[in-house]
Amino acid sequence: LGRPSGPPPIGRTKTLTPESIRRVASHSLMCEIASLGPLDAGSAKGSVQHPSHTSGSYGWLTHLLNSGEAVACLSLSGNHAVSVKPDQLESTISYTVRHKEGENMVALTPTFNFSVIGIFGSEKGRALCVRPHYRPSSVYMAFRGVRLDIRKTDPVADAQGPALDRANFKATEPAAASWLGEGYVVHSGVLDHLESIWNSGLRDYFAELSRCTELRIPFRGAYVHKLLLVGLSFGGALAELTALRAAVTFPPLSPIVHVLSFGSVPWASPAVTARFDDIFGRRSVQLVNSMRRAGPRPEGAGWWLAASRGGCGGQLLDMLKGGEMDSSIVSEWLSQSLMHWLAPNDSRRAGNKYVVFDPLVASSSDHFVPLQNLLACSKDKDNK
Repeated sequence: LGRPSGPPPIGRTKTLTPESIRRVASHSLMCEIASLGPLDAGSAKGSVQHPSHTSGSYGWLTHLLNSGEAVACLSLSGNHAVSVKPDQLESTISYTVRHKEGENMVALTPTFNFSVIGIFGSEKGRALCVRPHYRPSSVYMAFRGVRLDIRKTDPVADAQGPALDRANFKATEPAAASWLGEGYVVHSGVLDHLESIWNSGLRDYFAELSRCTELRIPFRGAYVHKLLLVGLSFGGALAELTALRAAVTFPPLSPIVHVLSFGSVPWASPAVTARFDDIFGRRSVQLVNSMRRAGPRPEGAGWWLAASRGGCGGQLLDMLKGGEMDSSIVSEWLSQSLMHWLAPNDSRRAGNKYVVFDPLVASSSDHFVPLQNLLACSKDKDNK
């Protein structure tokens, strides 16, 4: 859905309202978000229950959804973070959300324009830093995920790029991150990708922004009040881990950091998940795709939950990651935490199943759990 650049086509333009349904499509991920107002606990159809963080709000997220800019953020992660070249620094990139109706592409939003103000990374990880024209007080950072497999067409180029992504995606053994302190472990592949970006100029960039934030002076021409990190799947995990490292390493940045990820790969141990939630709370959200279905478990389901007959919010029966899960660490965390966050409002109806899809999530390790900030964007069995 949508094309990355160019003005809206001649013809009618649809108006987005808070009651409209937004469709965000990329690869295996599609979120349908309906009737989104302020996303406090239980206030929006399809929202999840949030037992903690009574202060703060999701106003920043509802703005992105209602304006359609969340789709532009998805494009920044899935397209521009891959395609923008180093010589495009200081240039403008544009995105208009469009929907195909028959043979026509109909503009759903005005064009979003972004100034490219930074490109960081190496042959492994990569981050694109932009500033929206309409709001120069914000800085967005989009993280590249796993690139397309080109072994058949260009094996040399594949070995120097996409193969490194695939290797780190599969590197699911726990690794200690020294900057987190003793007792905290994360996905070693995500951490390795982060190191390649952090040591390629990103640390110095954050240090400069932190200093400007602390002294309340402009950062490269404008005051910055929000730093938004975005990513898709493996790139979403990179965005989340980078946000955590930035907040821990540069405390003045912590209050302005926000994270929006799309179907991110689990990368955090239960202890890291709790610490992440303590730092960011409602300033970080993962959008995941879900569906109610009677069963059996569909191919590629990342999480599989079933409603109980009398339990408000539902009762977790199992979590499947490509097979039966027997990890005592994850099982204990799930029984205590997951259903508080991932309980559909209508799960009280007996017999309903609640499935969250993401084939990449299903490939993760039992050492890691999803962050406690999931927003399940639900559909029924007919994709409505």
